[in-house]
Amino acid sequence: MKKSLAIGITLLAVLSFSCGGAKYGDVKKVMNEMIGVMDSYSTSIAAAQNADDVVKSMEAFGGAMIKMQPEMEKLNAKYPEMKGKKDEVPEELKETFKKLEASTQKMVEVSGPVMIKYMQDPKVMEAAKKMSEAFSK
Repeated sequence: MKKSLAIGITLLAVLSFSCGGAKYGDVKKVMNEMIGVMDSYSTSIAAAQNADDVVKSMEAFGGAMIKMQPEMEKLNAKYPEMKGKKDEVPEELKETFKKLEASTQKMVEVSGPVMIKYMQDPKVMEAAKKMSEAFSK
Protein backbone atom coordinates (compact mmCIF):
# COMPACT_ATOMS: atom_id res chain seq x y z
CA MET A 1 0.00 0.00 0.00
CA LYS A 2 2.84 2.39 0.80
CA LYS A 3 4.18 1.81 -2.71
CA SER A 4 0.75 2.47 -4.16
CA LEU A 5 0.40 5.67 -2.19
CA ALA A 6 3.88 6.71 -3.24
CA ILE A 7 3.01 6.11 -6.88
CA GLY A 8 -0.21 8.09 -6.52
CA ILE A 9 1.57 10.91 -4.78
CA THR A 10 4.28 10.90 -7.45
CA LEU A 11 1.58 11.26 -10.09
CA LEU A 12 0.12 14.13 -8.10
CA ALA A 13 3.51 15.76 -7.81
CA VAL A 14 4.23 15.46 -11.52
CA LEU A 15 0.87 16.98 -12.31
CA SER A 16 1.19 19.69 -9.73
CA PHE A 17 4.52 20.78 -11.11
CA SER A 18 2.92 21.22 -14.53
CA CYS A 19 0.57 23.95 -13.47
CA GLY A 20 -0.48 27.56 -13.57
CA GLY A 21 -3.42 29.94 -13.52
CA ALA A 22 -5.54 30.98 -16.49
CA LYS A 23 -3.00 29.54 -18.90
CA TYR A 24 -3.09 26.30 -16.93
CA GLY A 25 -6.73 26.24 -15.90
CA ASP A 26 -7.06 22.65 -17.09
CA VAL A 27 -4.30 21.61 -14.72
CA LYS A 28 -5.86 23.46 -11.82
CA LYS A 29 -9.16 21.67 -12.47
CA VAL A 30 -7.48 18.26 -12.36
CA MET A 31 -5.52 19.19 -9.25
CA ASN A 32 -8.74 20.15 -7.49
CA GLU A 33 -10.29 16.84 -8.54
CA MET A 34 -7.26 15.03 -7.10
CA ILE A 35 -7.61 16.93 -3.84
CA GLY A 36 -11.22 15.78 -3.67
CA VAL A 37 -10.22 12.16 -4.31
CA MET A 38 -7.51 12.27 -1.65
CA ASP A 39 -9.79 13.94 0.87
CA SER A 40 -12.50 11.34 0.25
CA TYR A 41 -9.96 8.58 0.73
CA SER A 42 -8.70 10.14 3.96
CA THR A 43 -12.23 10.32 5.30
CA SER A 44 -13.17 6.79 4.30
CA ILE A 45 -9.94 5.13 5.46
CA ALA A 46 -10.12 6.95 8.81
CA ALA A 47 -13.63 5.58 9.31
CA ALA A 48 -12.65 1.99 8.43
CA GLN A 49 -13.85 -0.46 11.05
CA ASN A 50 -12.51 -3.62 9.43
CA ALA A 51 -10.48 -4.97 6.55
CA ASP A 52 -13.45 -4.88 4.19
CA ASP A 53 -13.82 -1.13 4.82
CA VAL A 54 -10.12 -0.65 4.12
CA VAL A 55 -10.40 -2.56 0.85
CA LYS A 56 -13.41 -0.47 -0.22
CA SER A 57 -11.50 2.72 0.52
CA MET A 58 -8.44 1.52 -1.37
CA GLU A 59 -10.47 0.41 -4.37
CA ALA A 60 -12.35 3.70 -4.56
CA PHE A 61 -9.13 5.71 -4.28
CA GLY A 62 -7.23 3.55 -6.75
CA GLY A 63 -10.09 3.55 -9.23
CA ALA A 64 -10.43 7.32 -9.12
CA MET A 65 -6.69 7.85 -9.53
CA ILE A 66 -6.48 5.39 -12.41
CA LYS A 67 -9.43 7.10 -14.07
CA MET A 68 -7.52 10.39 -13.86
CA GLN A 69 -4.25 9.02 -15.27
CA PRO A 70 -5.01 9.67 -18.96
CA GLU A 71 -5.82 13.31 -18.21
CA MET A 72 -2.64 13.68 -16.15
CA GLU A 73 -0.60 12.19 -18.98
CA LYS A 74 -2.16 14.61 -21.47
CA LEU A 75 -1.34 17.55 -19.21
CA ASN A 76 2.24 16.42 -18.72
CA ALA A 77 2.61 16.17 -22.50
CA LYS A 78 0.96 19.55 -23.01
CA TYR A 79 3.21 21.32 -20.46
CA PRO A 80 6.58 19.51 -20.57
CA GLU A 81 8.44 22.69 -19.61
CA MET A 82 6.99 22.56 -16.10
CA LYS A 83 7.53 18.89 -15.32
CA GLY A 84 9.48 18.31 -12.12
CA LYS A 85 9.81 21.98 -11.15
CA LYS A 86 8.34 21.93 -7.65
CA ASP A 87 10.13 25.11 -6.64
CA GLU A 88 8.85 26.96 -9.70
CA VAL A 89 5.09 26.66 -9.29
CA PRO A 90 3.47 29.64 -11.02
CA GLU A 91 2.18 32.26 -8.60
CA GLU A 92 -1.43 31.91 -9.65
CA LEU A 93 -1.44 28.22 -8.70
CA LYS A 94 0.47 28.34 -5.43
CA GLU A 95 -2.72 28.28 -3.36
CA THR A 96 -3.96 25.13 -5.11
CA PHE A 97 -0.54 23.57 -4.76
CA LYS A 98 -0.57 24.26 -1.00
CA LYS A 99 -3.98 22.58 -0.76
CA LEU A 100 -2.65 19.61 -2.71
CA GLU A 101 0.34 19.30 -0.40
CA ALA A 102 -1.90 19.53 2.69
CA SER A 103 -4.29 16.93 1.31
CA THR A 104 -1.41 14.60 0.48
CA GLN A 105 0.05 14.99 3.96
CA LYS A 106 -3.32 14.34 5.60
CA MET A 107 -3.85 11.26 3.46
CA VAL A 108 -0.49 9.80 4.45
CA GLU A 109 -0.97 10.61 8.14
CA VAL A 110 -4.50 9.19 8.30
CA SER A 111 -3.90 6.07 6.24
CA GLY A 112 -0.62 5.05 7.87
CA PRO A 113 -2.00 3.76 11.19
CA VAL A 114 -4.96 2.11 9.49
CA MET A 115 -2.75 0.33 7.00
CA ILE A 116 -0.41 -0.83 9.75
CA LYS A 117 -3.40 -2.29 11.57
CA TYR A 118 -4.86 -4.12 8.56
CA MET A 119 -1.92 -4.70 6.19
CA GLN A 120 -1.55 -8.36 7.16
CA ASP A 121 -5.14 -9.12 6.24
CA PRO A 122 -5.18 -11.15 3.00
CA LYS A 123 -7.96 -8.99 1.48
CA VAL A 124 -6.00 -5.80 2.15
CA MET A 125 -2.80 -7.36 0.83
CA GLU A 126 -4.55 -8.36 -2.37
CA ALA A 127 -6.11 -4.91 -2.80
CA ALA A 128 -2.71 -3.27 -2.27
CA LYS A 129 -1.14 -5.59 -4.82
CA LYS A 130 -3.84 -4.83 -7.39
CA MET A 131 -3.57 -1.10 -6.84
CA SER A 132 0.22 -1.20 -7.11
CA GLU A 133 0.00 -3.15 -10.36
CA ALA A 134 -2.56 -0.74 -11.77
CA PHE A 135 -0.47 2.31 -10.85
CA SER A 136 2.64 0.81 -12.41
CA LYS A 137 1.04 0.39 -15.85
